Amino acid sequence: MKIIAVLILTIATSNSWAEERFNHITCEYQKTPLAWEFMAVDYNREGFELRPGESKAIVSAWTTTRVKNLGFCVSLRGTSTPSTVETILTVFEGSDIFGIDYDSCQPSGANISIIKKETLITRRGDVVEMFVDNWWDEGQPMLLLKHYISQQLENAKVSEIAPAKCAELKPPSR
Repeated sequence: MKIIAVLILTIATSNSWAEERFNHITCEYQKTPLAWEFMAVDYNREGFELRPGESKAIVSAWTTTRVKNLGFCVSLRGTSTPSTVETILTVFEGSDIFGIDYDSCQPSGANISIIKKETLITRRGDVVEMFVDNWWDEGQPMLLLKHYISQQLENAKVSEIAPAKCAELKPPSR
């Protein structure tokens, strides 16, 4: 009987049965004539679970003062492989942008249209690059997002490692 109880406890606590928690560090850089300039970092303080097919928006922003406002949203979607997620960048524009649905990354507002959507398979420890054109001013420099999916052991300390990770990922000067 003790062997069965130990076996059940071992199975119930094994990584193959437990939900994997995910976290990210997303570094934002602006392109200037001389170099890429670090602008911001985004992360989730505690991490989160993602089941296959489940989505969660992790970074979003939009402008509010242009005739045609621009916005973006980055979301993660769980896959059937426990250490892999889909990273989805959605770029949109509209005359008025009111907000984002944090499950689907779907923007709300007036005259909204999706102008770019890309999906990248991302494993733990991978870095993916995503670009948003004309982010700062129409016709001006782009926004570069370098998106890192943290290793399982890094999830709880992303706030500590984020500044160093963004310095490491900063593109070289031109």
